[in-house]
Amino acid sequence: MEEIKLFLNEAYLKYGIRKYVTWNLASGHLVVFGSTGSGKTTATKLILARISKHIPDSQIWVNDYKGDSTDYAFLQGSDRFYRFNEVKEGLDDFYEELPVWRNCYKQHKQKNF
Repeated sequence: MEEIKLFLNEAYLKYGIRKYVTWNLASGHLVVFGSTGSGKTTATKLILARISKHIPDSQIWVNDYKGDSTDYAFLQGSDRFYRFNEVKEGLDDFYEELPVWRNCYKQHKQKNF
């Protein structure tokens, strides 16, 4: 089962242990949550970069719920990037394409990549 190393685990790092937080590709889902100022945006940007590096043909939807944010300005104009007032449209688009994505994932999985 393939995993992507996302970033170093801070709890271990403070003891000098380099252990990564990983994402299991078989799960297909990922969520980032935390309190204000905890590093969600930074973590999300790093995760997007890691996924893009390891899965160049990945299909990623980004819904930016922060209405005043310029954190994802680099995604402006991307087909699957939705700002605060477009988030519902982003979710609708995602669920409309989900059956197609599932079929692609099943084919990918069968090829044992």
